Amino acid sequence: MHSHLGFVQDDSAGLAVVASLLKAAYPVNTLIENVFVDHSEGTITVYTKDGGSGTAMARRGFTPFEAELSQRAVGLDTQFSQAVAFRTFGRIYGQGVMETAVALQAACALALLDTFEVRYPGEVI
Repeated sequence: MHSHLGFVQDDSAGLAVVASLLKAAYPVNTLIENVFVDHSEGTITVYTKDGGSGTAMARRGFTPFEAELSQRAVGLDTQFSQAVAFRTFGRIYGQGVMETAVALQAACALALLDTFEVRYPGEVI
């Protein structure tokens, strides 16, 4: 993502670095085990192999085709949330544009953090 001045703006890189440091001290499996789209709520939930989960909402919901595409995220690593969104939907923009990809990226980041909390309650986050 780029700012109006052309600078790269992506907080997920910092999150990936912090997660890699945490994983060295607190081993967890942050690979995506399942992705669930709730059409009635307009949400997407990402589940990791170590029991973490994260849910985010797309304001306009998900089409059946986007729900199908979201399954491409299974097996990818929540630690690299932006890469998951790219590989799943092909592109991503920030500030709410392309809401489905942004929601997937947010759900990945939340699932990543939750995975540490599930495996090490009260110790890491």
